[in-house]
Amino acid sequence: MGLREETMPLGYAAQLLWPFATPADARKRAFAGRLAEGYRTLHAGQAEHAYTLFEQAHVLAQSRTNAHVRSHWAFLRWGLRFGDRREMVGQVPRLLAAALFTWLCMPRGNTGGARVGALRIMPISPELRPYLENT
Repeated sequence: MGLREETMPLGYAAQLLWPFATPADARKRAFAGRLAEGYRTLHAGQAEHAYTLFEQAHVLAQSRTNAHVRSHWAFLRWGLRFGDRREMVGQVPRLLAAALFTWLCMPRGNTGGARVGALRIMPISPELRPYLENT
């Protein structure tokens, strides 16, 4: 049957992309869900809940550059929304480091906010462990 085990999709556009498209895995979906919910709660003015969701999104995103940068951008927006100077100042170097060094090494479990050290290794919450077991 070829190199891939799954069957070819029925739609024409999907067939064109089929050999190159990768299905979204559970970790990507969990990251996207937490980030979206974090933005909803951010706009609703729920500071602590939004921050917690961004922390969870960051833990899920640490090994993927694009997602990692997006999680730090969310923290920066959180700092701007609530006027937290420490968060704003702390996220600028983290954004740059996420863009440049994610491929190299990131401290596992770090929640990503300016409230914790950027290189601190932290335990992963039981809620997020199933998404990170194979990484």
